[in-house]
Order: sequence, then structure tokens, then C-alpha cells
Amino acid sequence: MPGLVLALNAGSSSLKAALFDIDRDHPRAVARTKLDNPASAVEAVAAATDWVRTAAGGERLLAAGHRVVHGGARFHA
Repeated sequence: MPGLVLALNAGSSSLKAALFDIDRDHPRAVARTKLDNPASAVEAVAAATDWVRTAAGGERLLAAGHRVVHGGARFHA
């Protein structure tokens, strides 16, 4: 089943996104973007949605994931 996987990383001042082609032995990044200092979460989501539609070029989006970092007292490096 060919298709793409979307990886998101939303930080305090930017949103990074990448599309990966998983129709191979090893996933391969086919597109990346970064939005710095979005005015709001609404702007960030709208920009990411527009970017995915354009970058995917009609390919099927199979999954999406988000990087989560937890800096609590019980979880540290």
C-alpha cells in the first residue's frame, strides 16, 4: 500500500513537518517545511494543512504522528 506518513514537531515558536515515503525498504523524506513564529495555533494548523495538500501531490496520507517531549520531574535525560 503506497503512501506517505506525516511527522509533526510543534514547539513553542515553530512548527516543523515532514512527509515520508514508506513504499520502500527504508522511509525516505520527500518534503520538509518549517513555520517560524506563527501568530496563532489556528494559523499554524492552516499553514500545515495547505502545505500537506501541496507537498503530497495527491499521494495518499496513511498516518500522522507528533513528537512529544515531556520535561516533568519523573522524566529527564
